[in-house]
Amino acid sequence: MSSIFSAGGRDPNGSRPDGPAAPAIPRAFSLTLDGLAEDEMFMGWGFQLTQSMQVYLSGMDVFARTFVFEELEMLFCCTQTPKTAVLSAGNNFRLGAAPEFPVRSGAVVAAEYIPSRDLLVTTSAKSRAVTGFRPHWVDGVVARWDRLWVSDQPEVHTPLVWSEPHRMLLSGGANGDLCYWQVSKNVPDHHVWQPTHRQPGHQHSISALMLLDAQVLASGARDGFVALYDVQRGERRAQYMAHPEGVGTLAHCADQQLLISAGKESYAYAWSWTEPHPRPMRLWDPHRPHRGLLVSIIAVPKAPQLITCDVLGLIKGWDLRTM
Repeated sequence: MSSIFSAGGRDPNGSRPDGPAAPAIPRAFSLTLDGLAEDEMFMGWGFQLTQSMQVYLSGMDVFARTFVFEELEMLFCCTQTPKTAVLSAGNNFRLGAAPEFPVRSGAVVAAEYIPSRDLLVTTSAKSRAVTGFRPHWVDGVVARWDRLWVSDQPEVHTPLVWSEPHRMLLSGGANGDLCYWQVSKNVPDHHVWQPTHRQPGHQHSISALMLLDAQVLASGARDGFVALYDVQRGERRAQYMAHPEGVGTLAHCADQQLLISAGKESYAYAWSWTEPHPRPMRLWDPHRPHRGLLVSIIAVPKAPQLITCDVLGLIKGWDLRTM
């Protein structure tokens, strides 16, 4: 299939090919190019901004990952050290204006905000800890972060996903296990959370988790498999070999009920996850294909469209209705 637009990019020899200009990015769309941060620059769209913003963080390490929390109107830019830059819309995204994030030790590898409890949960690579923080609000702006609890775990937990219908935090471990953290409404703020159920899921570390609906969770791991789970029953429904060198990221197009997976190849796969034995469809544009590792895949909200970005800087848009 052909993409609906291409923008940017460079070929492996370093030249930058000319191509059609990309259409305007919708206002509700947010984009994180966490794989293109060699020059310590972060560019993003979102939070109903009328134009793109550009923030230079001098003196910081290259970003390892970024997290966007629309409920908090914040960007968390994490490095490979405990340094974490917090950029807030309430402070016009000025560096240093938002309160410093109190990481105990090690780089932040995953983060999830739970709106119903006003709680931010993070994981650390060095300490293997899962930590809960409460934002302290003053005049609608976070003034500081209060550490409520620290839960030490035997392995690093990489992705985190919150399921509001089940009041459950789901995490993927470096040992391949999927952990369920059931949270009661009556649990005190300072109660230390622990997994209530562990399920063997993969042979290698889990790299991505995504809720497809209220009942179905998808996971991707370094063993190359994509798996589907029944959240309520805590059971695995299906498992598919997707990317032999490991799954890096997942996206979900709800309009088309397609699960998108990407690994170390220069293309992504689309899976019709509601079918009992789905056949993966490769996203490949013969006219101007990706030629580098895909570092980001993003489903456009409330639209049958997908954005892919590779390590060489090429951004492509896809109309999934043509699949």
